[in-house]
Amino acid sequence: MTMRLILFLLLVGTFNMPLFAGGVRGTVKNSQGQGLEFATIFVKETGSGTTTNVEGSYELRLDPGTYTLIFQYLGYESKLEEVAIGERFKELDVVLRQQAFELKQVEVIEGREDPAYTVMRKAIAKASYHRQQLDSYSAQVYMKGSGRLKKTPFYLRKMLKEEGIDTSVAFVSESVSRIEYTRPNKFKETVISIRKQGNDNATSPNSYIFSSFYQPEIAEAISPLSTQAFAYYRFKMEGYFVDRGYGVNKIKVIPRSRGENVFEGTIYIVEDWWNIHSLSLKTYKLGIGIQVDQVYAPIEGIAWLPVSHKFYIDGKVLGLAFEYNYLATASKYKIKLNPDLPADVKVVDEKLDKELAKEIEKRKTENAKSASTYDKLAEGKELTRKDLRNLMFDYEKEERKAAKEKKKKGQATAPIAGQDQAKQDSIKKADDDNLFAIEEREFKIDTMALKRDSSYWSEIRPIPLTTHELRGYTRVDSLAKVESEKQAREDAGEDSEAIKKDQKKKKKGNAFSLGDLISGGNYKIGKNQRLSFESLPGNLFFNPVEGFSLNSEIKYAITNKIFKATSEKTEAKKDTVSVTIGSSPPQQEMPATGPKPSRRFEIGITPRYAFAREKLTGKGRLSYFFGPRFKWGQAHVEAGRYIAQYNYEKPISEFINTYLNLIQERNYIRLFEKDYLRLGYNKNLRENWKIMLGAEWAKRYRLSNNTTQTWFNRDDREYDSNTPVAEELTETIPVIEKAAFVNLGVEARPWQKYRSYNGRTQVMENTSPTLTLQYRKGIKGLLGSDVNYDLIDFTYQHRFKVGARGKMDLKVNTGIFLNNDYVGFADFKHFNGNRIALITADPVGSFRLLDYYKHSTADKYISAHAHYQFRKFLFTQIPEVWLMGLKENLFVNYLATPTSQNYVEVGYSIDNIFRIFRVEAAASFQNGKYQDFGVFIGIASSLGFIDFD
Repeated sequence: MTMRLILFLLLVGTFNMPLFAGGVRGTVKNSQGQGLEFATIFVKETGSGTTTNVEGSYELRLDPGTYTLIFQYLGYESKLEEVAIGERFKELDVVLRQQAFELKQVEVIEGREDPAYTVMRKAIAKASYHRQQLDSYSAQVYMKGSGRLKKTPFYLRKMLKEEGIDTSVAFVSESVSRIEYTRPNKFKETVISIRKQGNDNATSPNSYIFSSFYQPEIAEAISPLSTQAFAYYRFKMEGYFVDRGYGVNKIKVIPRSRGENVFEGTIYIVEDWWNIHSLSLKTYKLGIGIQVDQVYAPIEGIAWLPVSHKFYIDGKVLGLAFEYNYLATASKYKIKLNPDLPADVKVVDEKLDKELAKEIEKRKTENAKSASTYDKLAEGKELTRKDLRNLMFDYEKEERKAAKEKKKKGQATAPIAGQDQAKQDSIKKADDDNLFAIEEREFKIDTMALKRDSSYWSEIRPIPLTTHELRGYTRVDSLAKVESEKQAREDAGEDSEAIKKDQKKKKKGNAFSLGDLISGGNYKIGKNQRLSFESLPGNLFFNPVEGFSLNSEIKYAITNKIFKATSEKTEAKKDTVSVTIGSSPPQQEMPATGPKPSRRFEIGITPRYAFAREKLTGKGRLSYFFGPRFKWGQAHVEAGRYIAQYNYEKPISEFINTYLNLIQERNYIRLFEKDYLRLGYNKNLRENWKIMLGAEWAKRYRLSNNTTQTWFNRDDREYDSNTPVAEELTETIPVIEKAAFVNLGVEARPWQKYRSYNGRTQVMENTSPTLTLQYRKGIKGLLGSDVNYDLIDFTYQHRFKVGARGKMDLKVNTGIFLNNDYVGFADFKHFNGNRIALITADPVGSFRLLDYYKHSTADKYISAHAHYQFRKFLFTQIPEVWLMGLKENLFVNYLATPTSQNYVEVGYSIDNIFRIFRVEAAASFQNGKYQDFGVFIGIASSLGFIDFD
């Protein structure tokens, strides 16, 4: 009986402990009694903290003891409160007074430099030091987000209501994560708990939370602490105050040109430390405003780190006005200082302290040969801005070099006893990839993250819910559990049973219906087998050669799982066999990622019936994909009789051509038919090098128009001949021509940069130009081949940012026929011309007013395209215009062939109209003389370009 009583009392005590957990709660208000939303409360002794909710209420759980609480709010004086915490919550209401600013002793005299520039010069010089100050840190981050539609166009309101979409609250999320940082570039995030309803529509603020304003750029926007900041910003001293014994400068950040990828607002810099105290800055992306508020605190009195983040995102797209709010608090900081750097560095502004700067320069000259970079930094003596910047640059450079040498020696990949060789090779490969990664990120979700109930959230949530949120979360809890589990597991790459069940529910059987002929069908016809085909009406086209033509893509796929045991665990390896019957060749997809190699087989057959010719043609293709990620390869064989454009890049869409023929009675497409056999092999040697091999034998047939059918007959028009017109084409294209050729090529991105995510290397787009070199040989006499030529072709293509001022796209293609004894017209070098008002090709690499085949050549050539997108130019100088997301572009296209007479196009475009369209105007010149002018409509460059076929 005694033992049972003791156990009972222990259990009662255990279950009742949370009821008596202590802490402090209350409100934070201003002098007028208004609650201050998202005010920061920081606990000096623990490095933990929280913020108030929108009503100004807060709640902070603490173990018994005495603590110093620091209450902060931008624009208000900080307040320190010492509280003794027991077993129960203590009520503490705080009133903050507005910050009283004073002018610094350095007066702003007309004609002299604003003192803000001295502050910012020192802060910029020390930014690299603050980036490298910590060897590592860890913290717990709580983030809450919500979003809603503020305004919907009338034509969407009924549809949204019928779909049951609540436009007042479309998105709600809460998460708690553990973040870890290891210098210089490694981030790890572990989601401890998460719940979510709705879609954030890519508005997550993580690119700001897991970045730093000490970096030159943050989320592609120029930081006010960038070394280039003075080219983009003006600064103004707005005041000075003392906070907890630290002098703080309030600096207004004024962009020299308002717009995207620059910030505007206020940044507070701590005197002598020259670090960020807090900030309130706003930037824009495609006209969408992003407000960022951050409050920093001195962790352990030695390093200032952000303890709260507030984000407000608002914008308008296609008449839909929306807003998203995010609040993140960081607590439980644990930091480790970089032992190579001194606790502090004194910075001297040589523009003001000229005598002291000379003395430092003299001392530097005397010790230049005797001290290493590490020694100079460790001395902790006064340094000029220039010296500090150069020393930190050298320090970072030496560290990168040391890290590469360490990995090359294999120190990071020492074999583990009992580990099989395949696993060791996999880890070594990951390390080799990370050797070139400029950023390493790891993300994982705790197994319990999706299973937390409301009692857990009540316990861990650092920000109390408002009355409105308490009512709303009753509904959210029932939806968030299913939604967040599905989305989070998909993001983490898990093949969860919940997702499988969800997919099964969506399958409505495999019965064929007539509607599938219109919309296309997709059927599961057995275990791991699937059959699908495209819409028939979507593949019905017209041209004067074939009249109406019909084709449809049918795909049959088999996926098998082969289980293979390793020394650690059983892993699945997928082999895929698929049969494709369709109008387009298979996409050059990269196999599934992961340490295991993958392989896939595809068989494709493309039937095509031409009604005017009353003829059925077709082609078949067998492809084999193989190899691990970044070293994947593909081999294929293709054969058949099929229709082709003389320019294999298809400058004219079959869909657009159908409209031109039937509605406008215009014909620009030029077709021929061929019996052919093609072999191809592509292989990635590594992530930035690829080789391409190919060969083809073909018997080509010249074709003529077979119909004059049109829906709107025009007396002043008739279809042009199917024979292309080219100034170099001096003889008629043969009725029948045989051609055999081989092609060798290599593609390289030599300066490619990477990031590592969960141990997998990811390519960072537009960090290196793409260089392509190809050689094609026409072989005379092979199976009766008539052609005899040698072509060398080189292409340079690159897209890069020009600071925050714009984006530049360049493409240059040049080549020469070393031998052109006989070149079939299909083997000529053709260029992407255009004679219609709708631009369907890539805006970089195509011409606007050039005839499709007029300057095709079998000689030397060069085409160059430059496309510059301005951040602000003419109309976009008007705030109301760039806030709509509109962009302005200038482009220049150039072509030099023996017949082109230095053909040049100059154009202007307005981009992102309704976020979708682009309108262009272009003029053409030959040898400097005006030739033509046109206005065109295209797809917004942010969306790329659309293949209407």
